[in-house]
Amino acid sequence: MTEIQEERTYNVLIYGIEKKALKAPREPVRTRNFCLYFEPFSTQRRFQEFDGVVLFQGIFEHFEWKRGLMDSYLEHSCQNNELDKRKKEAELLLGGGGFLCFLLSQPFIDREDGKDFRGSDLSKYHLNYSSFYRENFQQRIAQLSIKSDEFRKFLEIYGAASKSLPPLQSID
Repeated sequence: MTEIQEERTYNVLIYGIEKKALKAPREPVRTRNFCLYFEPFSTQRRFQEFDGVVLFQGIFEHFEWKRGLMDSYLEHSCQNNELDKRKKEAELLLGGGGFLCFLLSQPFIDREDGKDFRGSDLSKYHLNYSSFYRENFQQRIAQLSIKSDEFRKFLEIYGAASKSLPPLQSID
């Protein structure tokens, strides 16, 4: 006897896109299988209220090159309170079977001039595991070698890469 699977609508939070100068729709985007809720960076909604969260890398940190008397230097700021809150929420989301999707849109800045920035963004926090090596490319690469077929059509049309991640595997 086969069990009939009831169709489910997944509620997905699209978080903080205004930090990348993108404009969110006024209403959620609804389809038969999912509903996308666009919330600003300052929202009081919590990650674990959703089935998944999509966000850009770098929205918790800000880098700016400044010119000094003799040379230039990198100025960095991080919204630590918001980052700490969202780390805990992400843990609860993942523990409840949800997902995080990071849109990697720029090179990672982990270290500069003896300073360590590896913990200043949620994407870095989740992608800084031992034996998980990510590498920034010198320039964006438009010719991609697709390893996973789920996104083949999208990547063939829109794909470009600025970093490399190892093949998907279990991370303990």
